[in-house]
Amino acid sequence: GGIRILGLAIGISGVAVLAAPHIGGSTLPIIEVLLVALCYAIAPLIAARFLTDVPALPMTAVCLTFAAVVYAAPAVATWPTEMPSARVALALVGLAVVCTALAFIVFFALIREVGAARALVFTYVNPVVALAAGVIVLDEPLTAWNVGALMLILAGCVLATRRPDQVVSPGR
Repeated sequence: GGIRILGLAIGISGVAVLAAPHIGGSTLPIIEVLLVALCYAIAPLIAARFLTDVPALPMTAVCLTFAAVVYAAPAVATWPTEMPSARVALALVGLAVVCTALAFIVFFALIREVGAARALVFTYVNPVVALAAGVIVLDEPLTAWNVGALMLILAGCVLATRRPDQVVSPGR
């Protein structure tokens, strides 16, 4: 409905407001981010429409195998000259297992539970987490611009995930 579409538009504008001060130079990163956003938008719809009978674990395995094939050539082209430290290797393993494989499994379960449109809105949480991590872990400043962007993102999430029966009429 119109309220949910408005919510998606508000959420996307919040992401744009959050990213706008950092855009400059090459347009390649912008194109890459837009391509990732497009893939995030399409994947839940494909999973919900065509893959509802496929268990989450095998679907995750196929997705990650495909990603590995896609990234194999760039990985070989930028291979480091020396092995990273144990700390870096453990961080990569943690990212691979928890933040990628487990996250995929949970995401596909979320698609089945709440539907593709509502599951997709969860990706708006990524900028919120990234900003919070930057402020808490990296001591980056929390500006009024950032807070405004977060308010737009969160308002968009609320509107985009509302069921029609949750909308309160102005007379109430």
